[in-house]
Amino acid sequence: MDLSEFAQPYIKLADVKNGPLRKVIAGAEKSKNFDQLVANFTDHTNLSLCKTNLSAIMKATGITRSEALAGLEIELYAGPLPDGSGGTKEGVCVRVPTGSAKAESTDQKLSPPKLAAVKPPAVKAAPKKPPEGDGLDDPLPTYLQRS
Repeated sequence: MDLSEFAQPYIKLADVKNGPLRKVIAGAEKSKNFDQLVANFTDHTNLSLCKTNLSAIMKATGITRSEALAGLEIELYAGPLPDGSGGTKEGVCVRVPTGSAKAESTDQKLSPPKLAAVKPPAVKAAPKKPPEGDGLDDPLPTYLQRS
């Protein structure tokens, strides 16, 4: 029997106070007690992903399905998180390191698909006619004319 199933510690603020940690997500599941997603890391530790942290991952990677998180390397650090009453509190924040890639064992890559360069259509400007006279010979509107 694998005992790690019963002893999976959650990462706490104290774990990242002395500096950021890099972890690779092994999988993710819905929390049994809260309305949050729990990231399970390859070292058998876990982190409950609040909406702020989950949004940061989704924005940085474009991932929208929990199955696609497997193999993603993330960095955990101490930073400000919303406290629910309009303020902030210090907590474990998540970011995707620059140049981070998913493990080679997965098919999905983090980089967006390359798009073919599209050349905009050429727009021909109409030739300008030189103004006749000095441009100040327009008739006055009726409300400005003397009667």
